[in-house]
Amino acid sequence: MALQGAAHRAQYLSGITMNHLKKAALAEVPHYTRSGLYSQVVIVLASAFYFQWYPVVPTAAIGFLGVVAAVMTVRAVRPERL
Repeated sequence: MALQGAAHRAQYLSGITMNHLKKAALAEVPHYTRSGLYSQVVIVLASAFYFQWYPVVPTAAIGFLGVVAAVMTVRAVRPERL
């Protein structure tokens, strides 16, 4: 009986958490486009994948930093393009 109550409570809390995450993900941000968000998500996921499966090498970290800096620079100059 207590296990069912705990499972129901966990399901309820996860539903509330997912609703809040959906609201946060879909919230309007001034001067920010979906493509800007997606490019950042792709870079973060690629970095996480790379550093999870391959050894950390300083040149790779500097390379990722360079890519992120280039994306940020282009977005700062022409934010409506990316």
